[in-house]
Amino acid sequence: MTNPRELYERRCRELDVKPNSALVDMLPTTDEELTELDLSNNMVGLKGLVPVLDVVKDCRKITTFSVADNQLTSPAAKEVGAKLMGHPTLTALDISKNHLPLGGEAMLELAKANQVLRKIDITDTHIRPLFTKLIEYQLKKNEKGSDKITPLVITAEEKKEMENDEYDFGNFCFGGDVTVQDEEPKDEDIDDDEKDDNESDMDEEEEARQAAMLRAMQAGGARRKTVSSEVISKKDMTDFQAKVVLKEEADTKWLLNTLEDVHLFSHLEDYELKQAVDAMEVVKLEKGELAIEEGEEGSRFIIIKQGTAEESKAGNIIRTLNPNDTMGETDLLYSAPHPCSVSVTSDVLTGFCLDRNTYRHIVTKSSADKRQRYMGFLEKISFLKTMQTAELMQLADALKSTQYKAGEIIIEHGSPGMWFHIITEGVVEVIGRKEGEKVKVCTFTEGECVGELEFINNHMCVADVIATEPGVRTAKMNRRHFEKVMGPCVDLLKRTADTSDVFQYYRETRKEEQMKDS
Repeated sequence: MTNPRELYERRCRELDVKPNSALVDMLPTTDEELTELDLSNNMVGLKGLVPVLDVVKDCRKITTFSVADNQLTSPAAKEVGAKLMGHPTLTALDISKNHLPLGGEAMLELAKANQVLRKIDITDTHIRPLFTKLIEYQLKKNEKGSDKITPLVITAEEKKEMENDEYDFGNFCFGGDVTVQDEEPKDEDIDDDEKDDNESDMDEEEEARQAAMLRAMQAGGARRKTVSSEVISKKDMTDFQAKVVLKEEADTKWLLNTLEDVHLFSHLEDYELKQAVDAMEVVKLEKGELAIEEGEEGSRFIIIKQGTAEESKAGNIIRTLNPNDTMGETDLLYSAPHPCSVSVTSDVLTGFCLDRNTYRHIVTKSSADKRQRYMGFLEKISFLKTMQTAELMQLADALKSTQYKAGEIIIEHGSPGMWFHIITEGVVEVIGRKEGEKVKVCTFTEGECVGELEFINNHMCVADVIATEPGVRTAKMNRRHFEKVMGPCVDLLKRTADTSDVFQYYRETRKEEQMKDS
């Protein structure tokens, strides 16, 4: 077994990352198991965080891990969630005092997947209040069990926020764990001017959705001082034409490459991302100007091309923003007072901005197009033939399109099975193990699935699944989605796994593992 220091230094070399000297001194050089690792105020950065997480992932007795106050941003939360998913002993995680406004999803997923996890410190991370509430509730469930705690109470407004969010909230959204506090608005509380003038253009489903949104917004009347999200009707979505702002070819290419790694844009198809980039406008600010003002509501997202800025709260500096950094992410989702200010520190700051209205129209249309595209695709998959249209629609909404380069590992041998993939473009190779050596088992192509058997039988992945030339695109779904949506197909999938020649390697591997266990 590689000791923690050797593993860290090796991963740094592989990732071309300079080792953190303080961490090197901290890590043992023997096979001694780490039980805690505290990197508070160590400034490891996102790139330096990855080898650290590999060490934590490999140390199967570690119980406490802290990266508090490291100037980390939202992508780091996603990396922490992915790397530590399924860790058997980690009970306490501290990511406080980092700017993680979009890190709530990853932390909630981690809390759900790691039942031994009892504490996630997200103080001063700017994670959305709704996710903070759900994370705290999930951790209580982990500690006491769902039958020993009172149901989670959310407001009608929070429920609406959950329904409009692209993240799938599982039981949180569909009852069971949750009690909704709701109240019907009084007639005098509803302003006639706020009623939709285009009711005749909406179908019954859209009309009901708008009415529900209006009730949620009016609950509490004038006292309401929280987030709001505008409703987009089908007519608005159809009629909307995003503006096109001419740019230098180099700027367009830079925006496309950079925004691919920004969470709010990572789920968009290539042509949708291009539409967003085309609509972005140049922004230029001088030293001392406020790009964002604490307490004020905004409606634009900014990515820095050149220059620097500082983010501060009540006069205290939180972090420095450099080229490629972003600000105003939550402005694209909803209207709410900014928790902090951002002021320009260089002589000039240049970048590009996108307004909320354009982003939300692109995303809303993207969701509708995705459902239609996947519905046509799913109807052709043989083992889904027994599913009703409503069930297929649920499945289509749960799928996430992901692209893989040739040679990239889609599913890793020995890892917890967390994703089920339907191949929509390209071919994948399945690489198993025989007497410790890698062996090619089979290939799968468009319309075929990988990863579903690990879900059904609840065990580690028995093979690598690797993308081949020129690349692969899959529609993937996580375990929770699978269990909720794919229930009607589980028996059929089990029978297929027991009889199909394609799964012979799988059956033999499982039989060997079961013999070892016995």
